[in-house]
Amino acid sequence: MEVGEARRWDYGAEGAAFSVGWHQWWTVGRHRLFCGSLAVLDEVDATLFYTDPPWNNQILRVFERDCGAAHIDGGWEAVYGHIARLAAGRPAFTEGGKQNATRAASVLGADCLIVRSWPITYGRGQRECLLHYCGPPFSEIMLPFPGPLGMDDRDTPGWALSCFEPGTVADLCAGRGVTALAAEKAGWCSVNVELDPRRASALLSRLAKATGCHPKRLH
Repeated sequence: MEVGEARRWDYGAEGAAFSVGWHQWWTVGRHRLFCGSLAVLDEVDATLFYTDPPWNNQILRVFERDCGAAHIDGGWEAVYGHIARLAAGRPAFTEGGKQNATRAASVLGADCLIVRSWPITYGRGQRECLLHYCGPPFSEIMLPFPGPLGMDDRDTPGWALSCFEPGTVADLCAGRGVTALAAEKAGWCSVNVELDPRRASALLSRLAKATGCHPKRLH
């Protein structure tokens, strides 16, 4: 990579499997995908939200630069604000980092609780991950067990789904589909929002394998 060249992650065959473009809607079985920024959405039809957004501006700008997207005005705080806006009082779990935990909780809403903190366990070093909850009172999250403590962060969406009756979960920064795959396994529907067309393609590829359904572009 040349000095000053934008970093681009390689998503392999999954990232090139489908020609996904910005502002397109796709469907795979009972799951839907919107490729674009959560900032352009007015509403999301879901009963539960689980999202792992960029935790700071450095991470956000790398993602935006990597896929050639325009900056989201207001940076990472605006992303958290859009999550709160779109969840609109419904149960919402939002991951975040320790450094900006207080500000993230403030942006998410006055009723925001930090459910758990745990060291993420994938191979990018040991950093503390926080899980915020906003929405209707939910006493179960205050109990020692069950909870995400000690789980790999790939498993925490499934834990959140297990605390509620099946419905539709929305992941507003969906990546390659950790929440969507947990939803498929648990019998939930999902609505997924992903900024990078290559990650969106990877999500469609993984859902196609999990569901046995071929992805279809809606519009």
